[in-house]
Amino acid sequence: MKYYDIKNNMGNIYNFKYFAEKYGVTKEHYMDELYGVLKTLGEFYDKIYEHMVNLAVRDKWKEWQDTIKVGDVFDFSDEMLANTGDKNVDDLFILWDNVYNTIEAISKRNKIEFEGKTEGPEKA
Repeated sequence: MKYYDIKNNMGNIYNFKYFAEKYGVTKEHYMDELYGVLKTLGEFYDKIYEHMVNLAVRDKWKEWQDTIKVGDVFDFSDEMLANTGDKNVDDLFILWDNVYNTIEAISKRNKIEFEGKTEGPEKA
């Protein structure tokens, strides 16, 4: 069963004059786009984390999860998620870590404050 569709834009033809007129091509427009990229990556980062926890409690952590009472709060550590024993969670953990590193690199390179992952970066 296919749950995703990957769109390949390699063969598309773009009218860059129209793009420039509609969306702008200044440094400010570039930075606005970059803020959007960071916000999207932050949301993706949070979503991957959510999926890792959900997968872990539905399989490798099932017995433990069954002992938790409704309303209990538990903080999962990175180390716990990195060592679930579930290869799918292991792969997602690598992706999650790479997304974090990408957010950090882009933020530092462009001097953008981006503490929270989903709130979006602070514009200077």
